[in-house]
Amino acid sequence: MKKLALSLIGALSMLLLGGSALAQTVHIRLSVPFDFNAGNKILPAGEYELRSAGQPDNPGMLEICRMDGTVEMYIHASDLESPSAARETKVVFRHYGNIYFLSELWTAGTRAGWEFPKTRAEINEAKNDSARNVTLAAKN
Repeated sequence: MKKLALSLIGALSMLLLGGSALAQTVHIRLSVPFDFNAGNKILPAGEYELRSAGQPDNPGMLEICRMDGTVEMYIHASDLESPSAARETKVVFRHYGNIYFLSELWTAGTRAGWEFPKTRAEINEAKNDSARNVTLAAKN
Protein backbone atom coordinates (compact mmCIF):
# COMPACT_ATOMS: atom_id res chain seq x y z
CA MET A 1 0.00 0.00 0.00
CA LYS A 2 2.86 2.34 0.85
CA LYS A 3 4.48 1.68 -2.56
CA LEU A 4 1.20 2.44 -4.32
CA ALA A 5 0.82 5.74 -2.45
CA LEU A 6 4.40 6.75 -3.29
CA SER A 7 3.88 5.82 -6.94
CA LEU A 8 0.71 7.93 -7.13
CA ILE A 9 2.44 10.89 -5.49
CA GLY A 10 5.36 10.56 -7.93
CA ALA A 11 3.05 10.35 -10.95
CA LEU A 12 1.05 13.40 -9.85
CA SER A 13 4.25 15.36 -9.26
CA MET A 14 5.47 14.56 -12.78
CA LEU A 15 2.16 15.66 -14.29
CA LEU A 16 2.22 18.95 -12.42
CA LEU A 17 5.86 19.69 -13.20
CA GLY A 18 5.71 18.45 -16.79
CA GLY A 19 2.94 20.85 -17.76
CA SER A 20 4.57 23.88 -16.17
CA ALA A 21 6.27 25.17 -19.33
CA LEU A 22 3.11 25.18 -21.38
CA ALA A 23 1.06 26.73 -18.61
CA GLN A 24 2.98 29.97 -19.14
CA THR A 25 1.58 32.60 -21.44
CA VAL A 26 3.63 33.20 -24.58
CA HIS A 27 3.76 36.53 -26.37
CA ILE A 28 6.97 37.38 -28.20
CA ARG A 29 7.92 39.46 -31.23
CA LEU A 30 10.44 38.29 -33.75
CA SER A 31 12.03 39.49 -36.98
CA VAL A 32 12.84 36.55 -39.26
CA PRO A 33 15.20 37.41 -42.15
CA PHE A 34 14.46 34.21 -44.11
CA ASP A 35 11.50 32.11 -45.25
CA PHE A 36 10.84 29.28 -42.81
CA ASN A 37 8.76 26.15 -42.35
CA ALA A 38 6.36 25.95 -39.42
CA GLY A 39 4.23 22.85 -39.32
CA ASN A 40 3.35 22.11 -42.93
CA LYS A 41 3.39 25.74 -44.04
CA ILE A 42 6.18 27.91 -45.47
CA LEU A 43 6.07 31.43 -44.04
CA PRO A 44 7.86 34.36 -45.70
CA ALA A 45 10.59 36.39 -44.03
CA GLY A 46 9.13 39.18 -41.93
CA GLU A 47 7.97 40.40 -38.53
CA TYR A 48 6.00 37.89 -36.44
CA GLU A 49 4.40 37.39 -33.06
CA LEU A 50 4.23 33.99 -31.41
CA ARG A 51 1.57 33.87 -28.73
CA SER A 52 -0.55 31.52 -26.71
CA ALA A 53 -3.68 30.56 -28.61
CA GLY A 54 -5.81 30.97 -25.47
CA GLN A 55 -7.17 27.45 -25.42
CA PRO A 56 -7.23 26.21 -21.80
CA ASP A 57 -7.88 22.63 -22.92
CA ASN A 58 -4.77 22.73 -25.15
CA PRO A 59 -2.08 24.94 -23.52
CA GLY A 60 0.57 23.86 -26.04
CA MET A 61 -1.23 25.51 -28.96
CA LEU A 62 0.46 28.69 -30.20
CA GLU A 63 -0.48 31.22 -32.86
CA ILE A 64 2.02 32.54 -35.36
CA CYS A 65 0.81 35.99 -36.40
CA ARG A 66 1.94 38.79 -38.66
CA MET A 67 2.53 42.08 -36.88
CA ASP A 68 -0.79 43.42 -38.19
CA GLY A 69 -2.53 40.73 -36.10
CA THR A 70 -3.34 38.37 -38.98
CA VAL A 71 -3.06 34.80 -37.75
CA GLU A 72 -0.85 32.86 -40.16
CA MET A 73 -1.31 29.53 -38.44
CA TYR A 74 -1.76 27.58 -35.24
CA ILE A 75 0.98 25.17 -34.21
CA HIS A 76 1.33 22.73 -31.35
CA ALA A 77 4.41 22.82 -29.13
CA SER A 78 5.71 20.38 -26.54
CA ASP A 79 7.33 21.50 -23.33
CA LEU A 80 11.08 21.48 -23.07
CA GLU A 81 13.36 22.14 -20.10
CA SER A 82 16.93 23.40 -19.89
CA PRO A 83 19.29 22.84 -16.95
CA SER A 84 19.70 26.63 -16.65
CA ALA A 85 17.48 29.65 -17.26
CA ALA A 86 17.62 31.25 -20.70
CA ARG A 87 19.55 34.53 -20.71
CA GLU A 88 17.41 35.96 -23.49
CA THR A 89 14.14 35.31 -25.24
CA LYS A 90 15.00 33.48 -28.44
CA VAL A 91 13.67 31.32 -31.23
CA VAL A 92 15.75 28.49 -32.68
CA PHE A 93 15.48 27.23 -36.25
CA ARG A 94 17.03 24.06 -37.66
CA HIS A 95 18.77 24.86 -40.93
CA TYR A 96 19.43 22.39 -43.77
CA GLY A 97 21.06 23.96 -46.83
CA ASN A 98 18.83 26.97 -47.51
CA ILE A 99 15.72 25.58 -45.76
CA TYR A 100 14.77 26.64 -42.22
CA PHE A 101 12.42 24.87 -39.80
CA LEU A 102 10.95 26.35 -36.62
CA SER A 103 12.44 24.31 -33.79
CA GLU A 104 12.38 25.84 -30.28
CA LEU A 105 11.20 28.86 -28.31
CA TRP A 106 12.84 30.03 -25.06
CA THR A 107 11.76 32.82 -22.73
CA ALA A 108 14.35 34.86 -20.80
CA GLY A 109 14.69 34.03 -17.13
CA THR A 110 13.03 30.60 -17.32
CA ARG A 111 14.25 27.06 -17.81
CA ALA A 112 11.00 26.21 -19.58
CA GLY A 113 10.85 26.23 -23.35
CA TRP A 114 8.77 24.89 -26.20
CA GLU A 115 9.72 22.48 -28.95
CA PHE A 116 7.97 22.28 -32.31
CA PRO A 117 7.58 18.85 -33.92
CA LYS A 118 9.63 17.79 -36.92
CA THR A 119 7.57 17.56 -40.09
CA ARG A 120 7.89 15.00 -42.84
CA ALA A 121 9.63 17.65 -44.98
CA GLU A 122 12.25 18.22 -42.28
CA ILE A 123 12.79 14.50 -41.79
CA ASN A 124 13.42 14.19 -45.54
CA GLU A 125 15.88 17.11 -45.50
CA ALA A 126 17.70 15.54 -42.53
CA LYS A 127 18.38 12.42 -44.63
CA ASN A 128 20.49 14.49 -47.03
CA ASP A 129 22.10 17.07 -44.76
CA SER A 130 22.98 17.60 -41.11
CA ALA A 131 21.11 20.30 -39.21
CA ARG A 132 22.67 23.50 -37.98
CA ASN A 133 20.88 25.68 -35.47
CA VAL A 134 20.18 29.35 -36.17
CA THR A 135 19.11 31.35 -33.12
CA LEU A 136 17.27 34.67 -33.38
CA ALA A 137 16.75 37.04 -30.47
CA ALA A 138 13.12 37.88 -29.77
CA LYS A 139 11.32 40.43 -27.56
CA ASN A 140 8.68 39.80 -24.91
